[in-house]
Amino acid sequence: MEAPSSATNTVTNPGLETGALTPWTQSAGTESSVVASNPRSGTYSLRNGASASGAVQTVGGLTSGGTYLLAGWAKQPPPERKWQSA
Repeated sequence: MEAPSSATNTVTNPGLETGALTPWTQSAGTESSVVASNPRSGTYSLRNGASASGAVQTVGGLTSGGTYLLAGWAKQPPPERKWQSA
């Protein structure tokens, strides 16, 4: 895979550093919330209350046939309690 020609982040509030979930929305039937604990960096993190829970954001400005990289981090529940890149 080639490196992107420009590094423009089209996700709004990607690190949840506003302290609010907006403009992200909860996945259907989940208990996700922004909390001021356990961040990988910064102040806030997303806490998911159940398996298969999470947050969703529609991203605009993408072009058909374009190449994009989506990456994230997730922390495993005990006993592992370590950050994993995704």
